[in-house]
Amino acid sequence: MKKNMMLRSDLKSIDNSSREAMLACLTCGIGNMPTTEVTTITGEAPMNTSDALAFFSDDMSILGESHPGVATDQTLGFGGSSGTSLQTDLLLFGYGLHVSVEPISFSAHANSWTPPVPVPPAVAGPYSAPASLDVFTDRDVVNAGVAGPAAGLTAAYLSWGQPAWLAMAHFLQAYRFQWIVGGRDIVVDEPLVDVAYFTGADGAEGFGTSEVAVLPYFRQVNERLRLLGQPQIALPITHRRYGSSSALGGASLYHPTRDYETAPASWGSSIAGCCDMPFRKFRSPCFLERNVPINIGLVRSNDYHYDELIRNLSVTENGSSGPTGFYPDALMGPSVAGIPELSSDTGAAVTTVVQQNRIPFKGGAWQISFFLKGLEIPRVCREPLFDICTMAGSSVGGIWNPAAGGIMRRDGSVMALNGQPVGSQVVHGG
Repeated sequence: MKKNMMLRSDLKSIDNSSREAMLACLTCGIGNMPTTEVTTITGEAPMNTSDALAFFSDDMSILGESHPGVATDQTLGFGGSSGTSLQTDLLLFGYGLHVSVEPISFSAHANSWTPPVPVPPAVAGPYSAPASLDVFTDRDVVNAGVAGPAAGLTAAYLSWGQPAWLAMAHFLQAYRFQWIVGGRDIVVDEPLVDVAYFTGADGAEGFGTSEVAVLPYFRQVNERLRLLGQPQIALPITHRRYGSSSALGGASLYHPTRDYETAPASWGSSIAGCCDMPFRKFRSPCFLERNVPINIGLVRSNDYHYDELIRNLSVTENGSSGPTGFYPDALMGPSVAGIPELSSDTGAAVTTVVQQNRIPFKGGAWQISFFLKGLEIPRVCREPLFDICTMAGSSVGGIWNPAAGGIMRRDGSVMALNGQPVGSQVVHGG
């Protein structure tokens, strides 16, 4: 087929066989169309709050230079302040905006601890971490003026996958998708959730549960925190509490455990309500000329979903610069009222107080990809394409060209999609 199409720069006419080959190509399904341009943005939770706010701005561009905290890989050329532009003429048949996240989600008990040297061990040498206790009381932190085994620990939890899932779910609801060509013509203006395709892992694994070893995820989260300049790390649980001792002044008794080395994990990540098509096909082919700015961006439209997007991706739950204690209620203090319990050695009543705050640690990757589906067209081949697109069943018998302000007909005239004279703006739904 490629040989028959003969899209050469010196091509002045197309014979019937080449015409039929091009027609077959133009009428194939959108999924079989070549992907001519693609932009992929990859991020990871957690993000510094400032980085999350900078990238997910009120007017967010999904085409452009990389921002702090995310990585951008794209084939499009940069058009400066006027917007990203194509490097060649493109006959566009459709587009796709895909959102994907971590395939698994789980939560694990943990403790927050600040190492003596917040630098990589390879530089400062290894250090010894304390025992990580599943439950500890005030008497395990300080007992009779002496630091206990829980000194320096703060109760925490590690949430892997879910922050990315929830962040992208709120992301889809927080924005409108707008595509403007030449700073004038609107190609698409719809809620993002109606345009985006969520590429969940449920098709491969199905929604189910199994257990995963948590240690590799703790290490990945701690390396991420160190990259963000955060001093704290998350410690997996190593000791289980089984009582208290009157002889030790009410301090807790512990024994080693491996019970917390695995955690139940859910496989899936599908989000209901999104577009069920990987790619959206235009009613009429769209001819985009090279060097014409194509501003494809997202406009913030819902404050609640936007706030939840930032909260789930942020390294903290309360807007501070790093992981801090999080309480069930904003007016609650750091601990709950103590109640007596029977000591394990003498049976005497010992009153202890436990912490109520928890430090959240987050992990998991997310990705946003944008695809342009179509054919790169040399300018000399533009004229034969009018007839071929008409043969392909275009409802208006021509090619939509935003730079020309409407549908370009074979006779050189330009019409709007409704067949009326072209106005100041063209709206072309997907």
